[in-house]
Amino acid sequence: MMDFCKLFNERTAHIVDGTPLPVVLTAQPNRTFDFTYATPSTAWFLKKAVGEELGSAKPGRKSIGRVHVKQIYEIAKVKQGDASLLDTPLEDICKMVAGTAKSVGITVSTVREGEEEEEEEDAEGEWQV
Repeated sequence: MMDFCKLFNERTAHIVDGTPLPVVLTAQPNRTFDFTYATPSTAWFLKKAVGEELGSAKPGRKSIGRVHVKQIYEIAKVKQGDASLLDTPLEDICKMVAGTAKSVGITVSTVREGEEEEEEEDAEGEWQV
């Protein structure tokens, strides 16, 4: 156990304290082990970006905050390093991150905080931001 703690601390020294990391630990009967870790969940990154600890109780109806598409892109770049997403194009990862934002009640905006939002009506009569 002590060896695991030392090795884990060495491999994750660059990560900010308090960041949740999913870890898969494989322990063998001969007391050897191997472990892998991934990036924090997408929802964790998004909630941290808006400064909230919990998602919306009513996603789609009540928003807990707003993120800019640039933040979506930055989160997607971090998530791109996960083993399960190595062959996934960055654009697709951005779409996944935006979908997660919607599911936790976070609005994705193309307008930065403090700027005025311009709305245009598209050909189908729906408002686009």
